[in-house]
Amino acid sequence: MKCMMTLRSYYMLRRIHTHMHTHTHMHTHTCTYTRMNHPYIYNQCYVIYLLASPHTQSCATYTYRRIGLAVLRRMHPFGCKLHYCDRHRLSAKVEQELDLVYHQSPQDMVPNCDVVTINCPLHSETEHLFDEKLISTTKKGSYIVNTARGKICDRDAIAKSLHEGHLAGYAGDVWFPQPAPKNHPWRSMPHHGMTPHTSGTTLSAQARYGAGVREILEDYIKD
Repeated sequence: MKCMMTLRSYYMLRRIHTHMHTHTHMHTHTCTYTRMNHPYIYNQCYVIYLLASPHTQSCATYTYRRIGLAVLRRMHPFGCKLHYCDRHRLSAKVEQELDLVYHQSPQDMVPNCDVVTINCPLHSETEHLFDEKLISTTKKGSYIVNTARGKICDRDAIAKSLHEGHLAGYAGDVWFPQPAPKNHPWRSMPHHGMTPHTSGTTLSAQARYGAGVREILEDYIKD
């Protein structure tokens, strides 16, 4: 399936790009990917491309699955060092093909990374996974991009880390609660690239939205 760039990802990437080029140590950066949602695979891969000397970067996905594996395949031509984490390990053939490094937990993977993108589903194991404890183990000057669910990250821990200068930036289009209240700390914290949630805004998705609205209105009028 061809992946299309959406306004959602474009604005986040543009703002992340700005943050990245203001950092003085990007040539040493590592990048982690956490379970990609397919409309944004190419865009999130572009984050890595924006980094200086991409062939020196380490990128990872948690978890791999269909979308995460697709991201790894798309990152492979950039010459990045690829890492992944999942309960179920990929076959030796795939690991050898993509030169992958396997990690058993995000706790093991995160400390080695400079950019962490989160696209895993929200459930009991991932709720507030990125809390103060885990964030404190990330590299100083690292970035987090969350396009999965806002509640996967601890709201106050993210803001605190940015204010203290441990995280270099945070971007995403998911909030908790959503829509976010006016006093939500992610609106005013430094070095953020937050946008409204506009998931799946492709031409085909817009056509489905329009058809659905028309059907609802027609049913209402008929009744």
